[in-house]
Amino acid sequence: MSAIRLPLLCVVLLLQLLLQEGHLTQAFQHPLDLIYDVADVSFEEEDVPLASETEPLVTVPNMGTARGRTLTSFEGRSFYGFLSIPFAEPPAGELRFKYPQPYIGPWPEDTEDGEYDATYMRARCPQNSMILNITAGREDCLHLSIYTPLLPDGQTKLPVMVWIHGGAYTMGDANLYVPSKLMDRNVMVVVVQYRLSTFGFLAGQTPDAPGNMGLMDQIMALRWIQENIEHFGGNKDLVTVFGQSAGGASSSWMQITPLTGSDFNDGRQLFHRVIPQSGSALDRWTIDPVPHEGFQLTAGYLNCWNDGWTTAQVVACMRTKSVHEVNEAANTLYKEDTAKGGLGFKGLCPIIQSSLAIDYPEEENVIPDAPRNILENGTFLRVPMMAGTVRDEGSLVVGCK
Repeated sequence: MSAIRLPLLCVVLLLQLLLQEGHLTQAFQHPLDLIYDVADVSFEEEDVPLASETEPLVTVPNMGTARGRTLTSFEGRSFYGFLSIPFAEPPAGELRFKYPQPYIGPWPEDTEDGEYDATYMRARCPQNSMILNITAGREDCLHLSIYTPLLPDGQTKLPVMVWIHGGAYTMGDANLYVPSKLMDRNVMVVVVQYRLSTFGFLAGQTPDAPGNMGLMDQIMALRWIQENIEHFGGNKDLVTVFGQSAGGASSSWMQITPLTGSDFNDGRQLFHRVIPQSGSALDRWTIDPVPHEGFQLTAGYLNCWNDGWTTAQVVACMRTKSVHEVNEAANTLYKEDTAKGGLGFKGLCPIIQSSLAIDYPEEENVIPDAPRNILENGTFLRVPMMAGTVRDEGSLVVGCK
C-alpha cells in the first residue's frame, strides 16, 4: 500500500469510528463522504439531521409520517433509508433492566413539516467506545432502521430481512450495517439495535431484572415489524431473521424461544426463515450457566449488594447509578472472568430463566428451558434454516491471546 493511501485509509477509519460513536452527527452514505463533505461536519453534542427536497415519506397510522433519505447501492441503484425508528420506550429510569415496553407513538414531530426525522442515526446502546476511554451511547437506543429499494405503492410487498448485529453481546450498533449490496436486490432490510452487556442481560430473574432483556428487545422489534412493516412496503408474511456471531446466536434464540410463535402473538408467528451465521443457541458461550454469580458480582461492583436486601432493592440501587458506572461494572466483570480463563460472558449474556418461570409464571419467559431440551421436545419455531460461518470468525479472540 502506498504512503499516500495508508494515511487516507487511517483517516477514513477514524472518521467512521467517530461517526458510529456519535462524535460526528450527520448520517453519511459512505465514510469517504466525510472527506468530500467535511465542511458540513458538526461536532455539536446534539444530532444534526440532513435535509433534502427529495427525501421519501412514509405514513404509519397512530405514529405519524417519517421522513427518510435517499442513498445509493453498491451498483449505483437508489434506495431509501428510514433511520432510527423507535420500536420501544426508552429503557431508562424505572424501566432500566426491565423488559421493553412497546412504543405506542406518536413519533416526535421534529421537522418543520411535522414529520419524524428519520434521515439520521440516533444513539447506539451503551457500550465501550472503540477509540476513547469512555462509555459511548445512550439508554434511549431501542431503534430500528429500515432500508428498501422501493417505496410503498399499495401493491408490491418486498420480503423482509431483519439483521441482528454481533459483538459478543457487549458492543455493536446499526451505524455499522448499511446494506448497500443487498439493496441491489428487491428485498427490504431492517437493522435492529438491542440492549447490551449489563443493560441487556442483568439476571435477577424477577420482573425488575428478568435477564435476557436484550433478546426481548429483539422480540419487541419483530412484533413492531409485524404491526407496521407493510406501511413501508414490506411483506409481514415473509420475514427472515439473520445475524452474525452474537447476532447469529440471537437469530438461533429467536427460533428457540416460544415468544416468537403464534401462541404469544395473537395467532401470528413473528418470522418465517432464519439464517444464523457463526453463532448458535447451542454454543456454550451464548448462555451463562450460573447467572446468580454475575448478578451478585455486578451488584457488588456498584456498591449495591447487601445480604439483607431483596432482589428488587438491589436492582433499585443499581438504577441510581450512572450509565458509565454500570458500564464500568460490566468491564470489571469481563476482565475478572477472562483473567480466570473464561471468555468474558459471565453475567453479560443470555440465561435459562428457570427461577423466573417458577416464581413469576405470568411473566413472559424468553428462555424457559435449556435449548437442547427445547429442540428435543420439538417446541421451537419450525421454519427453514440456513446456517454457516463467516470468514475469519473468531480471529479477534485468537489475536488477543
